[in-house]
Amino acid sequence: MSGETTTMQYGACVWATGIKMNPLISKIQQALPEGTQEHFRCLMTDEYLRVKGSDGSIYCLGDAGTVSQDKAHAYASELFREGDVNNDGRLQLRELRDILMKGSEHFPQLAEYARFLDGKAGSSRFGGLAKKVLAEIRAKRKKEVKGVLGDLDMNSELTEEEFQELLTKIDAGLRGLPATAQ
Repeated sequence: MSGETTTMQYGACVWATGIKMNPLISKIQQALPEGTQEHFRCLMTDEYLRVKGSDGSIYCLGDAGTVSQDKAHAYASELFREGDVNNDGRLQLRELRDILMKGSEHFPQLAEYARFLDGKAGSSRFGGLAKKVLAEIRAKRKKEVKGVLGDLDMNSELTEEEFQELLTKIDAGLRGLPATAQ
């Protein structure tokens, strides 16, 4: 922050308060391209408070908007390839920890899991989620439960499919951020 004050030109400024969606906000949401607005109560913005789908021509702050959070599972293949440093088609938990930490720069929800992998207690807590995800995947395949489902340790491995499922579960824990006025 430079402390410099700047002026931004705008055509109109609308102040909309209250606990339910303002009718004007609802009309704006309906006018935006399909799929850009997924919230039932307010406008979705990027981290700079630009309304998604408006090409940066509309800003929203206060109770009328919320900042959207990107889902990591949409980038699972890219993250997997980057994390698989030894190119064996599997992520050892050390590689998993490293790619989750690096990925957390864009997907903050991954940082907590990377930190859990750093310590023994963290590995146990994370291991519970990983074991559950892997058990579900392997039960669907009706295969014998082996390897990773035993004692999860830093030598355990995840396939790309298991990694994708893990990111989906992590993303499922995301909750909407409070309105930007909070």
